[in-house]
Amino acid sequence: MPKVLLIDPIPSPMVERLRPLFPAGPDFDVVPTSSEEDLAQHGAEAEILLVINRKVDARLLSFVPRVRLVQRVGVGYDNLDLDALQAAGVVAAYTPGANAVAVAEHTILLMLALLKRFVAAESAVRQGGWPTMELFQAGLGDLANATVGLVGFGNIGRAVAE
Repeated sequence: MPKVLLIDPIPSPMVERLRPLFPAGPDFDVVPTSSEEDLAQHGAEAEILLVINRKVDARLLSFVPRVRLVQRVGVGYDNLDLDALQAAGVVAAYTPGANAVAVAEHTILLMLALLKRFVAAESAVRQGGWPTMELFQAGLGDLANATVGLVGFGNIGRAVAE
């Protein structure tokens, strides 16, 4: 079975949430720090790299000589040196749409924060006030009755529309 290595250090609770997502069989490991020494120690036998933010370039590939696939956990190849990967015969992949729901939810959160004037309300409450009338006079909106324009209709735009 292949060895799968996550090369971005992440907290243990997140690692435990990831483990059940893998089928039985592959050896799954996480590099505990961003040091090259840890990468070399954990990466010698790795065949598949999972990467979130860490830059994958020719130097990093020198520490993981058996790697044949780099899977970006996220959208796009911004942190992957595609030329270096191609030169090493390593396939690169990413997860389009994987974060669309989370980003869409964050978008709705920000819409509501603006409509409900959350920052002003939070600040007033921290200063001992309860600015109900001031907020109503400033104009609180409702998302339910609003017309929302979406720029782009990719994975995230469609999730917001839903």
